[in-house]
Amino acid sequence: MHFAHFLGNRIIRIEETDKPQLGADEVLLKVDSCAICGSEKSIFLKGKEGITGHEVSGIVAEKGGSAKA
Repeated sequence: MHFAHFLGNRIIRIEETDKPQLGADEVLLKVDSCAICGSEKSIFLKGKEGITGHEVSGIVAEKGGSAKA
């Protein structure tokens, strides 16, 4: 799957990572659109390891064991 890696200095690179294992009450979204909000300004400027973001829109692509979608 793809994710936006915030490298800092206003640089974002799209990279690939393994699909996560879903927990019983989790879902995997196929993201259609995403955005950066004010709370992410510092990572846009300073960078961050790992996957971040919470301004997404999409459809449920897969659900974990007992998740109801």
